[in-house]
Amino acid sequence: MPFLPVMTTINYQKTLKFEIARELINGRIAELSELIGIEEKKPLPNMTLIGQLEDQMLLIAEERGELDVTNEAALDASIAKNGRPPP
Repeated sequence: MPFLPVMTTINYQKTLKFEIARELINGRIAELSELIGIEEKKPLPNMTLIGQLEDQMLLIAEERGELDVTNEAALDASIAKNGRPPP
């Protein structure tokens, strides 16, 4: 029996959610990077804190790498997790 790939539909809504999820994750990475920079500029930087922030950044970057435009439920979860409530 020949292998038949499963066809998935990538539509505008999924593509939009994928881009939103990526941008939210990129924003979180930028926030962490800024916090690391602030800490590094202190006369006595807290290296433990810097390490923790770097670990968080790596986990978030891993999440970004695992985003899948065809998995709408995971995209929704990522958006909910990394989104910010309006001011």
